[in-house]
Amino acid sequence: MLGVALAAVAALLFRWPWWLSGLVLIAPVSLAALLFAATAFTGGKAAETWSQLTLDVLSSVSQRRARELALRRRVAPFRSAPFPLYGLPPTWPGRRMLGSTSSSADRNGPMRTTALELRHVNGPAVDVEACHVDDDGLTVRLDELGADVDDGGVVTIPVDGQEHEFRYRTSDGGVVAYTHVGDHAILVRCDRSVLDDVELVRITDLQPYIDGRSP
Repeated sequence: MLGVALAAVAALLFRWPWWLSGLVLIAPVSLAALLFAATAFTGGKAAETWSQLTLDVLSSVSQRRARELALRRRVAPFRSAPFPLYGLPPTWPGRRMLGSTSSSADRNGPMRTTALELRHVNGPAVDVEACHVDDDGLTVRLDELGADVDDGGVVTIPVDGQEHEFRYRTSDGGVVAYTHVGDHAILVRCDRSVLDDVELVRITDLQPYIDGRSP
């Protein structure tokens, strides 16, 4: 419709020849076709590809603005998390950082966040991941983290002041402890030597993690 309108204006007002007006008509149609094809074949990942292209172009113009945009995009999944985020209590003195993110999309659907991790480093690292998965999905996630199939045992970890039983498995980086809280799961990755001292609280202030510092 935009192409037809522009072509008509060009032909009537500017007295352009028919072939030049035809080019005006073809351009919006071609762009719409390309965008449709990208969405059809890649689903929600088309938006991610476009987002990265935008960041690359901005980097060539202003490194500062590109860094600001990259930070906003880095933080965005954590600020709009579809499930509660957990970390170590404010009394813990170490450095806090945003960790990894995971997302998925249906063929024709938008990208949706499936897992978010908060990192805590003070000597041994304690990574706390929250994810929205069913039992099978949790098994898949444990496999992705390299956790052994056999359970290593059970440990009790306070979560917002309430005791929860976490099962744990050994992994290359120590152990992975996991439990369900409501309709989401919590995974803790750390050395076995510090697992017994871990305490978790719900995180509502992300600024220390964004700044990469202690509270």
